[in-house]
Amino acid sequence: MLEAVLTALHARGIEYGAIRIAGTDHAFTVGRELEATRRGIVFEGHAVGELEVAVDDRAFTERVATLVSPYVAALSSRHG
Repeated sequence: MLEAVLTALHARGIEYGAIRIAGTDHAFTVGRELEATRRGIVFEGHAVGELEVAVDDRAFTERVATLVSPYVAALSSRHG
């Protein structure tokens, strides 16, 4: 699911994106690393990861972080 989200963003012109799972070295990335807007991913009050997207739109980044939060939380709980 997380790879699919990043692939869809990349297909729509976003050159770089990453989703990092809290407490691990695990990350999903697409594109080459660029300057990116960062947003913590929070699920039910717990920090579960971080989203980086090469866009200058904090509201967009926040929406994506919210949408992926349950999936990141599931992975975070498996590793934690």
